[in-house]
Amino acid sequence: MQITFRPLDIASRVAAVVLVALPIAWFVLQTGEWEAKEVSEMSHEQLLKYVQEGHNPSFLANYAWVLLLTFVYVGVVEGMAFVFRLIGRAVWPEGPESEAARRFV
Repeated sequence: MQITFRPLDIASRVAAVVLVALPIAWFVLQTGEWEAKEVSEMSHEQLLKYVQEGHNPSFLANYAWVLLLTFVYVGVVEGMAFVFRLIGRAVWPEGPESEAARRFV
């Protein structure tokens, strides 16, 4: 069995994951700050109601949400990686991609 890889394929996926993670990290930071601000202004009764209604979904609902987000995340990463590979092949037409792929036996 022969396994091949191209450095541009790996680098494009790594770059896509790094770039997609930036807005996700920013969003998590912003929502965390917003939630902390909102919670600090709530009364005890409001806080109990907030915790009960927002943090009690079923397993199926959690699974469906994670499944959907995973499909979107993988799709965005693969789409960005594809664009990066197209750009890389256009910029370096005689680069590592035109040589024989690295082989491991």
